[in-house]
Amino acid sequence: MTDKERDELLINMANDMKNVKNDMKNVKNDMKEIKEEQRNLSRTVAKIEVEHGEKLQILLDVVTGQEEKNKEFEKRFEEDEKILDRHSDQIYYLQLKANKRKPIL
Repeated sequence: MTDKERDELLINMANDMKNVKNDMKNVKNDMKEIKEEQRNLSRTVAKIEVEHGEKLQILLDVVTGQEEKNKEFEKRFEEDEKILDRHSDQIYYLQLKANKRKPIL
């Protein structure tokens, strides 16, 4: 190998090393950007999880409250049906007394 070839080889190697260093800098910058984007994404996901968790809890509370109200209404409805049945029996009995007829059973 001649001195000129050796010098050219060293120059090429030096240029290649500069390119590698530049590429490494670019990779480091890209990694920083990716890490920052990942942090932002993580914050966004955490915020979404909290907001949706709160909304789901509100929906669950509404459903639970509605179920309790429905049970309360069912109980009142059953009580009202009993009262209506008793009144119906009383009316039937009073009508029988007023007409002085024997009940047809």
